[in-house]
Amino acid sequence: MSSRKHFILGAMTLASVLAVLDILLALLLLAAFGNVSVFHMASNFLFMEFAGMLIIGGCLMAREPLEDSKRYDDNGNPVMSWRAALKGRKLLGASFFVLVMCGLFVVIGNYI
Repeated sequence: MSSRKHFILGAMTLASVLAVLDILLALLLLAAFGNVSVFHMASNFLFMEFAGMLIIGGCLMAREPLEDSKRYDDNGNPVMSWRAALKGRKLLGASFFVLVMCGLFVVIGNYI
């Protein structure tokens, strides 16, 4: 599998797990209060997670070494700042799919 496909599928997986957890949390609120829109509540949670993921992912990506020679140590292992930048890239990719799911839940919530 290509690197780009692997990155996109990993980002979609992370976003899907977050969406399922938010739906479960919204269902708990529905059971507790009774008049809560599950899709609107889940979309609110997803939007807040989108903002947090953008901030954290951007901060981690800022640690990226600009030169290829500084991304790996003498043994060929990635240095800590490069590993953090890769995690930040994954968070930024997943934040896009979280925003897409947020919009999808708003549309579904308006039609139900």
